Amino acid sequence: MPLDELDTKIVDLLRRDPQTSNKMIAVQAGVTETTVASRIRSLTDRRLIRIMVQRDIRALGDNLIAHLDIFVEGRSVADVGRDLAKIPEISSIVVLMGSPQLIAQVHARDGAGLLETMDQRISKVDGIARMESTISLMVLKYRLDVANLTEPE
Repeated sequence: MPLDELDTKIVDLLRRDPQTSNKMIAVQAGVTETTVASRIRSLTDRRLIRIMVQRDIRALGDNLIAHLDIFVEGRSVADVGRDLAKIPEISSIVVLMGSPQLIAQVHARDGAGLLETMDQRISKVDGIARMESTISLMVLKYRLDVANLTEPE
């Protein structure tokens, strides 16, 4: 469902400064504060936006980001992915068409922490035939303003 002009304005203002008050948005959009609150509630209820707090991974003590290519055998890829999604160190899990069948983004304090997560948690998930890891040296782009907000089927 496309956003109308007012919804787009509200989203743009929140994207620029997530701490903008409803009152300030109302002034800038030329509507009442009640209208802004109602529109934000509707956008959230329709799963078109999500209001959230995001923390810096380094502030949490994680200095390493790794990407794991995960090869699945003997079990549904989706089921393996859902089990992996329960592991707190995995920040993202994506089902692919082709091989590997899954890619996971993992945060760890250091190489030893990554190895522990891979050995003690990830490798214990049934259906994983093998994994290949790649460590990120530098993140050049990481968009925070878009995401899939619908539940996977």
